[in-house]
Amino acid sequence: MKEQLLNIFAPLLALNPIIYVIIISLVPLIELRGAIPVAIALGFSPWQAFCYSVIGSIIPAFFIIPLFAWALAWLKQKNLFPALTNFLDRHFTTKAQKVASENEAIEQGNQASWKKELLKFWAIVVFVAVPLPGTGVYTGSAIASLIKMPFRKAFLAVLLGDIIAGIIVTAISVGAFALF
Repeated sequence: MKEQLLNIFAPLLALNPIIYVIIISLVPLIELRGAIPVAIALGFSPWQAFCYSVIGSIIPAFFIIPLFAWALAWLKQKNLFPALTNFLDRHFTTKAQKVASENEAIEQGNQASWKKELLKFWAIVVFVAVPLPGTGVYTGSAIASLIKMPFRKAFLAVLLGDIIAGIIVTAISVGAFALF
């Protein structure tokens, strides 16, 4: 399936390889985790592959963080696209509850409010940083939106997690390409 998605954007490769890498990193199923190896295979240096992929993959966070929770609530209220709305609600609410449940245990303690916020921040960072499918910028931004994290903190957490994931994927990609 990833190959089919990459083929859709093939005309962009002839136009500009940088735009091609940025567009690939925007695609939810591929994101930075797929764009970095593709960029390295195209001849970009690991640093260039990392930078262009992070730029492309972080763009959706600007829209998802402030709008996701609102859009999901609106779709549920208007009963539009019920199958899609129910899927998104189940998928993202479950993940948000995992982050929130860890924070509920913290909130029951006597820790200061700033420590609670710091732990929420790092929960998003770690979630996005894990370079596995379903843990990228899209999901991390949606979770941050659902737990009502302020935009600046949420964006910084998602960006930091994306950078860490990019470092991991770049290191793996460089190692894999060195074998060949």
